[in-house]
Amino acid sequence: MVLYTCCSEDVARTIVQERLKNAGATIVDLNDAAKPQLCEIGWSGQPVDVASSDGIAAVGLPSEYPEAVDKSTTQQMGREWHADGKEGVVCRSASMWRMGQSSWPQPHNSWAEVAIFVERCKTEPELLRRRRDLEWLLPRALR
Repeated sequence: MVLYTCCSEDVARTIVQERLKNAGATIVDLNDAAKPQLCEIGWSGQPVDVASSDGIAAVGLPSEYPEAVDKSTTQQMGREWHADGKEGVVCRSASMWRMGQSSWPQPHNSWAEVAIFVERCKTEPELLRRRRDLEWLLPRALR
């Protein structure tokens, strides 16, 4: 099982907005049971680095990743890392890139995603907090 996570509210918001846009929907179009929830988790592990320039070079992806890299390529890499017993992958968010992110300053917290290979983890991810309100979907300036 893979637990897909975001390293910040900004990334989570971008992913939800992109998915709604692609579906031709707005948040009010969703049934209450289908509305997104923001879950904060705690986890410490050793994911494969596909976020830093050095990590991207080490796994053989082009320096402009995620540009010019299709999803099937990264999914195959993820399957191989999972089979090799890796705990997960930290990567540049393709959704953030599609929405205009073009620089990837360190640390990665504001723009990255982590795919956690739950059954490979030495430490299980822990649910810390769940937000059912939709306020987190608003840009900080509007809260």
